[in-house]
Amino acid sequence: MNNNRAARHIALCMAGISLALAMLVIPAAPKEQQSPTPVLEPIPVESIVGIVEIIENPTSKTDSASSTPTYTHEKAFESLNISLPVNLQEHTWNEAQRIGIDPEILYKLMWRESGYQVDAWCIDSNGYESVGLCQINGMAFSWCEDRGIDPRTPEGNITAAAELIQYYINERGCSLEEALAAYGAGETGMRSGKGMEAARKLLKGDLPES
Repeated sequence: MNNNRAARHIALCMAGISLALAMLVIPAAPKEQQSPTPVLEPIPVESIVGIVEIIENPTSKTDSASSTPTYTHEKAFESLNISLPVNLQEHTWNEAQRIGIDPEILYKLMWRESGYQVDAWCIDSNGYESVGLCQINGMAFSWCEDRGIDPRTPEGNITAAAELIQYYINERGCSLEEALAAYGAGETGMRSGKGMEAARKLLKGDLPES
């Protein structure tokens, strides 16, 4: 009986050894391959600089034919050596700033029309009176009054001139040169070319000093 037990024990041991050997030769299941982590390439410095330049300086189209004046006042008001009271010089500067033109244009317009004479007065060939620094014609009096402007006062006279120039530019589609021509010769005269030479001369001329 002891021999039988020994035989069974040996058999069990051999079976265990065989099972262990079998497990050693069974190939392990392959591990699932993971996708490699993508590596982001750095953005070239040139590209970043280019984007910044585009944002800071966007390309825009401008209408070079626009007739609206684009004069920018870079300095505060300073009185000039001309025979026009300082308070009226400052009023002229403010009106020019309001409509966006160089104040020298209004100064030169006054000199041409009246020689800076506040009480200048005349009768034109049609029998209408023209008054003040900018020689506002009687035909425009009602137009001025509709806008609350009294052209018979020095300040109102200057404001009326600025309003007329702005009207020709904004409402009638004139350039600044054409607006000045229409101011001196009427809109019909401006269309026929009359007054354009005087307007060019005014724009290009120097400001007379007293």
